[in-house]
Amino acid sequence: MLALLELDLHWRILALSAIPVVFAVILQWVTQHSPLAGYFQSFIGVVAPFFVSVGILFALFATFLGADIWQRVQASNHSLEHEAGAIQSLRQIASTQGPKGAGIEESLLTYIKTSIAEEWVAEGTDRSEAVDNALEKLVTAILDPALSTDDHRTAQVAMLESYRDIRRARAERFHVVESHSDPYKWIAVILLGLLTQIAIAMIHLDNSRAQGAAVTVFTIAFVVTLSVLAAHESPLADLVETSPDPIHRLAR
Repeated sequence: MLALLELDLHWRILALSAIPVVFAVILQWVTQHSPLAGYFQSFIGVVAPFFVSVGILFALFATFLGADIWQRVQASNHSLEHEAGAIQSLRQIASTQGPKGAGIEESLLTYIKTSIAEEWVAEGTDRSEAVDNALEKLVTAILDPALSTDDHRTAQVAMLESYRDIRRARAERFHVVESHSDPYKWIAVILLGLLTQIAIAMIHLDNSRAQGAAVTVFTIAFVVTLSVLAAHESPLADLVETSPDPIHRLAR
């Protein structure tokens, strides 16, 4: 399951969506046209409430998984806002330090541009050494002995705090990129979805067309559910929910 979640966005959606579609085709063939069809026909008489109980479990687990994924989306947005706010704060403090703050502003701009070019790209899920170097140059500029005098010491401490916030927010961003929802939750949702398909098929064993229509409708809903969840699984890596626009604006 983890291997599926680590696929690129389009392949992830395609792979997960193929599961209910393929299963629906196999289910229809096995229960209506295979040599075992006669055996399954002996189960005619299963009533609709049997489907409802399984369907409710599927809906609940899909909701639990969705809540987990949306929490990670919110975390990614929070880390972006935190980073952009820390950058803006550092820039504002540096601008009050006259010529001594010019080097800090230049280093900060270098970090912003390098981060956008190296890490905020469609497949930029790895830490960039160039961005690490830009951060090292930034903290070196902040620790300039010329800013350690009584006139600048308070500003220097504030800038160091903003620098720590930038590093912390960047670390949170990569934590979101490198993590996934619990694979067991995905497995539970998929298995319960497949069981719901079986339950629907069992209700209509006596009518092939009705069975095909009912299973098809649920399969479409199943595919939509998995596609939406899969699209938001990696909010930063896929750039689906989280855009670097706040940081882009700081580079202007």
